[in-house]
Amino acid sequence: MEEKGIKVRFLDRTATMEGGSHMLPFPGFVYVTGGDLVVESESQLFQCSAGHLLFMPEGVAFSLRHSADLQGIEVSFKADDLRDASHPVLHRQHALQHTFWFQDAALMGALLTKMAEASENGNVRMLRSGIDLALCMLGPAGDTAEDVPGRFLKLVFDHGGPILGVSDYAEQLGVSTGYLNRVVRNKTFRSPMDWVGISRIGKAKDLLRGTRMSMAEVADAVGIDDQSYFARFFRKMTGITPREYREGGPGRD
Repeated sequence: MEEKGIKVRFLDRTATMEGGSHMLPFPGFVYVTGGDLVVESESQLFQCSAGHLLFMPEGVAFSLRHSADLQGIEVSFKADDLRDASHPVLHRQHALQHTFWFQDAALMGALLTKMAEASENGNVRMLRSGIDLALCMLGPAGDTAEDVPGRFLKLVFDHGGPILGVSDYAEQLGVSTGYLNRVVRNKTFRSPMDWVGISRIGKAKDLLRGTRMSMAEVADAVGIDDQSYFARFFRKMTGITPREYREGGPGRD
């Protein structure tokens, strides 16, 4: 088997992990599935419990201050052994703590468990695919799940520009469409598509109230290139047609 730098192992629950200063020769992270872990790096303490991932860049010093009933998975890798070495998180200069919630936590746990088994079995292909997905789930340049939804909503409700599709916003934010869907829904309890629709209706109402633009022009301005579809979409969202809204129909606010 070709030797690869990706190493994945289950943490030894009985190991004593307190004290001592360490520095990884390669980037790596620990994903905690149970118990507690406290790490100090650059005078900052990171307290990790179930669902927390702590990423440590190459050459950054850290100390293991405390662990209790720790369960999890440890990963280390060489950037040049990855399928895609351009992940923004690989350019970080400081430790990163990331919290996974609900479905994302289950997905990450299942993914890393399969990777640990692949490491034992020498399945290099699975390791390379798995580490690529795991790094994608960390988001752009170490953004947390809390950062991405806020940036997404700011883009969607910036009515000074065109209202785009979900995949276009994902591309602007440097994340996959699937990742954007997960973090926005987890944070806001609405999908990105819901928010795009809400923004489109808000902008359409403003244009119908405040301009003499034709229906086709309004549709185009909110990112819908089919006037008939725009009329159906508007009625579904508001209960009245765009023309009825412009004329002061009962559903107009």
